[in-house]
Amino acid sequence: MTSGPRVLMVTNESVAGSEAGFRDALDRLVAAAEIGAWAAAEPRAWLQQGEDWPEVVARTAQAARDLGPDIVLVLSPGGCPWRPDDVSTLLAAAGSGADVLYWEGDAWGGRKRANAAMDAWAARARTVFSVAGGSQARRLVRGGAADVRLVLQTYCQVQYREALTWSAEREPGGDRVDVLCIGNSAVRRWWIPPGVPGARQRRRVVTDLQREPLISFGVNGRGWSGPTALGALPYGQQVTAMRRSLVTVNWDHFPTLPSYSSDRLPISMLAGRVHVTTRHPATPWLPGEAEGLVLVERPDDVRPAVRRLVRAPAADLIDLGRRAHAWVLGRCSDVEAMRHMLSSVAEQVAPPPADPWAALPALV
Repeated sequence: MTSGPRVLMVTNESVAGSEAGFRDALDRLVAAAEIGAWAAAEPRAWLQQGEDWPEVVARTAQAARDLGPDIVLVLSPGGCPWRPDDVSTLLAAAGSGADVLYWEGDAWGGRKRANAAMDAWAARARTVFSVAGGSQARRLVRGGAADVRLVLQTYCQVQYREALTWSAEREPGGDRVDVLCIGNSAVRRWWIPPGVPGARQRRRVVTDLQREPLISFGVNGRGWSGPTALGALPYGQQVTAMRRSLVTVNWDHFPTLPSYSSDRLPISMLAGRVHVTTRHPATPWLPGEAEGLVLVERPDDVRPAVRRLVRAPAADLIDLGRRAHAWVLGRCSDVEAMRHMLSSVAEQVAPPPADPWAALPALV
């Protein structure tokens, strides 16, 4: 074992081991002698297996005693009933010298509200790393966070291992279309307000493309109907579906949150297809169309952007997809996110590439 810091990762996995990208990132850091060791505690998975909450807290605290961590990294804790006393129990087991880092990997807003479990950890964290700024960062501060910084949405280099190698070939079989949108519809009836900001705009984007006679279009996800509806798609099959197309499209939920993007952005770029999506405020690090990423301000801008793209030769679109893949590869994986967080407290851990990580804006 090296003398590097020891990391306890308190996961938000509903199934133990499913956070493969962060686990792989920590394994790589051990292999590079940048951290000494790491272990995982899986409180949400243990709850799902039928353990009661006091038993889960005790088991998590025991994991901390066994490792003696220098860093406790907690991932999106809002899915468990953490109370301040529970957090104190865990941190007492970890030891007084442990730095607490909190990764908030979800966007919040509308009916999706931050909760007391998040506050319990925010108040004890040295740094909260949030995927969004604006109202989300301010809410974390109100919950007790002393320092809130941006962390990018990243792709899982394990789950999408096959996409690490770029391919110009369009995947055979399945529902092959030129333009593909992946995303669920949260709009059930026009008179019922959706619980997620941006849901109505996403519906309009898809409807506009469904009505475009010159575009071969399909949409994967729940809640869509009609001949272009291709049905639900498992998360891990997104890249395969995207590689059957030439252009991918998304309209984000939470479209006005500053510094945010859906994880579909890095996944789409990794798939190696030109991607059209929402331009959020305060995202100066993102590339542009020269690297295969087309950012639009309004839902009404999506259809003309897609129409313009599909008029180009297929070879030009494939080349834009190649550039997208080249840009995102090794920049926006879970490895880089882990480096970004751990290097903030551990000088042995090398930071991620300056482009784009050094260009991230301050949140509060």
